[in-house]
Amino acid sequence: ITLLKNIEFEKVQRQEKIQRYNDSLQEFMVQSYSSQKNFEDILCTLLKMASVTAQIDRVSYWNYQPEKIKCLNLYEKTTNKFEHNFTLKRADYPVYFENIEKELQIVAENVLKNQVTQELCKNYTEKYQIKSLLDTPVFIDGRLHGILCFETTEKHINWDNEDINFARSLSDLIVIALESQRRLDVERRLAYKSELLSAIVICTEKFLQS
Repeated sequence: ITLLKNIEFEKVQRQEKIQRYNDSLQEFMVQSYSSQKNFEDILCTLLKMASVTAQIDRVSYWNYQPEKIKCLNLYEKTTNKFEHNFTLKRADYPVYFENIEKELQIVAENVLKNQVTQELCKNYTEKYQIKSLLDTPVFIDGRLHGILCFETTEKHINWDNEDINFARSLSDLIVIALESQRRLDVERRLAYKSELLSAIVICTEKFLQS
């Protein structure tokens, strides 16, 4: 009987977790994509939402370059503040870079024991007292663009399928936000060129009439 109760309790918890994640994703999409927010604003909203919803101590997004990754923004739940401009170099963490470039999520319940994250302990995870880590690569048109990172500092987490799928869904939303920002930038440049051309035509006509 106790076993059956435990199984039923776990099933209910799982369903509640899935519902909580789905509700947060839907609310985020309605609030963020129905407005004219830029990518940085959308990213801040997403990082904080992910932290609060999944009860993750630190959630961040890193821009990828072949030789380094740079933290564009990090939300820390305990302080309710954003930080940025951390940099990790490929030369210091070659195993991590090799794995993230293979489009693989890095799932580490214990960063000290995971083969991929062990090298991060030299300077990064130990400094920030990180215990568990879930990193999700963000690809656009087949190219690595960035990394969404979940980190816990209070306790170890055995990341389940719901956590992993939630992170993947968030990475998809980041791709949508980046693509939207890219299209908006193109539209603005085209509008500027059109206005500039119109101004040149007007000036030319005035010059010819003078």
